[in-house]
Amino acid sequence: MALDWRVSFDAGAGFVTLPDVQNIFISRGRRRIIDPFQVETCEITSRNPDGWTSTPQVGQPILAYVYGVYSPPNPTNVYWPMFQGTISDVKIDYGLIPSMDVVTIYCEGLQAAFGRAQLTNESFIQQNVGDTYYDVVDRLGLPITWGSIVTSSLNSVITNFNGNALDFVNTLIYTEQGLLRSTTGSTSTLEIGSLDFVGRDVMFSGAATPPEFSDGTVAPPFVDYAFNYDRLEFRSAAEDFYNEVTVEPAGLTNQTANTGTTPFTTYVLNTVDYTNDQAFQLANYTLNRFLDPDSAIRSISARVDTQINLNLLIILLSQQWTDVTRVIFRGNVYNVTMQGWVISATPGDETRVTLFTAAGDTNAYLRLNDVFYGRLDYNRLGF
Repeated sequence: MALDWRVSFDAGAGFVTLPDVQNIFISRGRRRIIDPFQVETCEITSRNPDGWTSTPQVGQPILAYVYGVYSPPNPTNVYWPMFQGTISDVKIDYGLIPSMDVVTIYCEGLQAAFGRAQLTNESFIQQNVGDTYYDVVDRLGLPITWGSIVTSSLNSVITNFNGNALDFVNTLIYTEQGLLRSTTGSTSTLEIGSLDFVGRDVMFSGAATPPEFSDGTVAPPFVDYAFNYDRLEFRSAAEDFYNEVTVEPAGLTNQTANTGTTPFTTYVLNTVDYTNDQAFQLANYTLNRFLDPDSAIRSISARVDTQINLNLLIILLSQQWTDVTRVIFRGNVYNVTMQGWVISATPGDETRVTLFTAAGDTNAYLRLNDVFYGRLDYNRLGF
């Protein structure tokens, strides 16, 4: 079933739906577990701007979403945002006649507000890193709604910091080992949601029944939670394999954890940990995430519009899926976590998603009564 893709931008008096959308390409999240969180992007192609009643302009809020009832108990929830942000550029290629004119709209995610902002001589008290994230947004007066969800680590006293705000937020993320998530707003109306700092314990809390991608070689425990796929990419762990981690907390002593086996492949983290002990615990925690040299699933590609359980997949993608997922491949079960994804959509035709994953055992987290994450001596409670 072809999805009803739509794009709407806020022209000042409310959201206006862009006519004649031809293609949509969206990139969210990150590719690798060690990557910093970058600005999400969306590129939209439309035609015949002469027929538009309102013209999109740089700086206007914009949403790319799937329209439809995907939560049957809630029939008024019909807006499922796949991208939210602002317009960064508009390009028009004129043809011989107006109907041949092509407009390309470039958009940037909510993270761009941090990327353009500078912190100058800013100081922060010792507190939960989520609270410091609040302070950053508040002091900069950024035009975004924000939230902080169950963060655990404390930052040190920070005095007279100067630098890019997004770089500083990524330092807070490294300290927490959490993520920066673009959380959608209401699905019953068109609105821009929030940019949330999410703690490490929330990232992998998981549902009682995790979704899974299957090639059909192993029967899923719950058919309603199974998706099909048509391509998998396995990669060696070379890009995410380290046997030594050094944490460099600002103003404190560098802390190193390693396996004791040389040669060392070292991963360095710049943080704002509040004590040397917390930094050392972070080094050990991170080391345990990167010790497996085996190949792992790096990406999963699937057609969205051909899924039998389309409702669940639309909801998960709209919520920026960052949780534990099972993948069935030729009779074997792999546990992975979603890091980000790209969507390429042609309204009325095909919608394809490629999800970027990390091996499940890179998440050093213990969940009781879980067959994979509840194994003693394999998982840690965290730090």
